Amino acid sequence: MMLLSVISYAQYEDGFTEVNEFGEKISEPEEDDTDYFGFRLLSGSNNDLVRFYEIHVTFDRKLKFTQLTMDDFVYKVMGRTKSKANPYGKNLFETYGIKDPNIVCSLWKLRYSDYPYGRPGRPDKKEPGWANNENSEVLPSEEQFAVLGKYGIHKVQDLCYGDMCFLLLKDMCDPGWVSKYCNRGAGGANPISEDGSYQDEEEYLENQ
Repeated sequence: MMLLSVISYAQYEDGFTEVNEFGEKISEPEEDDTDYFGFRLLSGSNNDLVRFYEIHVTFDRKLKFTQLTMDDFVYKVMGRTKSKANPYGKNLFETYGIKDPNIVCSLWKLRYSDYPYGRPGRPDKKEPGWANNENSEVLPSEEQFAVLGKYGIHKVQDLCYGDMCFLLLKDMCDPGWVSKYCNRGAGGANPISEDGSYQDEEEYLENQ
């Protein structure tokens, strides 16, 4: 069941102060410091295929990262657990018009042509992704990167955060958008090195 965000006011020594649904005072950011949610299409620990973050951007544009699990990311975005990136405890999925929060589980499909670990209990059966790169099963095509570039993703290392990450999730809920993304070329970034040997993922990323 969705939790409804509640914004209220409480009386403190300095007068009536806005509080979030956890009853905590909402402090003003320091010197235009801002917090965001975001992700990278990079694999992490525990077979995670996407890295999720809370990002603190200081007034001098320095970024500080707190890595989250996918569940933590979803709960914080929904306002169910506390987050400086969601101080009012709103359901940001609803705010951005994202009809299905479970679309977060499909982010890996942007990068992979097949789920790399097989289906639970059926390692011989792979779930298809959306990437369409004839030269690699672990990278989108160049045409697909051009689409992702609109959201700030030009390479898999790139951080998609703030409004852009929610706009991407919203578009991923649109079957028409998914169909166009899946059909975007098959040329792609080539993981074959000049001497003909295959570059593994880490080697490829280091050379980007």
